[in-house]
Amino acid sequence: MFRDRLALGVERRTLLLWLATRGLVAVLLVGVPGVSGAFGGSFDVAFYRAYATATLHGSLPYRDFQPEYPPGAFLFFLIPALLARSAQAYLGWFVIQNLLLDLAVVVLLSRADAREGGARAYHYTLALAPVLPVVLLRYDLGPGFLLLASVYLAALGRWQFSWALLGLAVAAKGYPLVVAPFLAREQARVRGRSEVVVGAVAAGSLAALFFVPFLLLAPGGVASSFGYQASRGIHTESIYATLGLLLGFLGVRWQVVYTHRAFDLAFPGARILGMLSWAVILLLLWLLWKASEGREGGRGEWDLLTLGSLATGAFFVGFKVFSPQFLADLYPVLFLSPLCGMPVIRGRSVGELGVAISLLSLLAYVSMFRVPTTITLLLFAARIWLLAATLAGVARLRAGQELLAPPRLA
Repeated sequence: MFRDRLALGVERRTLLLWLATRGLVAVLLVGVPGVSGAFGGSFDVAFYRAYATATLHGSLPYRDFQPEYPPGAFLFFLIPALLARSAQAYLGWFVIQNLLLDLAVVVLLSRADAREGGARAYHYTLALAPVLPVVLLRYDLGPGFLLLASVYLAALGRWQFSWALLGLAVAAKGYPLVVAPFLAREQARVRGRSEVVVGAVAAGSLAALFFVPFLLLAPGGVASSFGYQASRGIHTESIYATLGLLLGFLGVRWQVVYTHRAFDLAFPGARILGMLSWAVILLLLWLLWKASEGREGGRGEWDLLTLGSLATGAFFVGFKVFSPQFLADLYPVLFLSPLCGMPVIRGRSVGELGVAISLLSLLAYVSMFRVPTTITLLLFAARIWLLAATLAGVARLRAGQELLAPPRLA
C-alpha cells in the first residue's frame, strides 16, 4: 500500500520523496562543478575543513585559531575530516553526514506519526526540500536533530537521555537552551523537582565537557568567539531589516554592508535595535511561558512538543540574524508538533506554509545581487513574516484547544 511503513518505520511515499529530493540535490552539489559554490557552500565547507584539519594537526581551537562556532560544532566538522583526504572528498563526506542526520530526523518524526497518527515526516521532507542546496552544505542539521531527539525523548518520559542530548545540542549551537525551561517545568510536573536537578546536571555536565577545556586553556579565544556573535548587526534576512526597509520608503537612507561573513542592513538606530533583539527573544519566551503556565494538565506530552517548537521558533524570529540554513535548526522540532498538519493560516497547514517559506528562502537566495536589492529585501521580509505568522497561528491554535488528554507518545 502507498502508506505502508518500511523497515525504519518510514512511510513509502515519504521515503520515495526523500530519496528523490535528497539524492538529486546531493548529486548536483558533489558531482557537478560550481553548484556548491553557487549556494555559498564551498565557502562554509572550506571553513569547516580548515578548522577540522588544523585541529587534527595539533592546533588548539580558540587559542591557535579563532572559530566563530561553539566547541560542540567541531563534532560535525571533524568526522568528515577523518574520512577525507582532499577538499572534494571532504565535501562529499560532509554531505553524506548531513543526509544521515536528515534521515534520522525523518525516522524520529515517522515514529511520532506511528504512535499518534499524522504526517509529520512527510511534511518535513517536503518543506525542507527547496532549501536543501543550502542546508546540506551547513552543519545546522546536527543541532537540529539533537534538539528534536531531546524533545521527543522527553515526551516519551526518558528524561535523562533527553537532558543529555539537550546538553550536546547547546554545546553545538547554543539556541536549544531556550527549550530547557519548558522541559524542566514539564518534568517537575510529572516527576518532581528533584529529578529536574539531576537532568539539568546531566545536560550541564555534557555541555561543560566541550566548553571547560577551552575556557581553561584559551579563555580569551572563547570570549572572543561569543563577542563575535554578539557584535553582529541587523542581518538583511532578519525581521528587523523590515524596519530599515520601511524607513527607506520614508526617505531614510540604508545600505547593505558585508560583515561577519554575512550581509547586514545599516540604517539609523540599527545597532541599538540589534542589541534589543535579545530582549525581544526573552519577551517572546516569557509570553509563551505565561500563556502555557498552569495549563499543562490534560495536555501532557502533546503540549511539550508544541512548546518546544514554539520556543525554538521564538528564538529564530526574534534573533537579529536569520539565514535559510536556520530552517534546518527549526523545522525538525517544529514538525514534531501534532499541530503541524492542521490549518493555521487561511486553511493552510504548517506543512504547506513551510514549503512556501522554503521557496521564498530559495528565491531570495538565488536572486541576491541579480535583481534590485529592494526586491531581495522584500523577499526576505515576506519569508520571515510568513514564518512569524505561522508560529503565531500554531500558538493561537494551541491556546484554543480544549484541555482534553491528547494521544500519548508513550
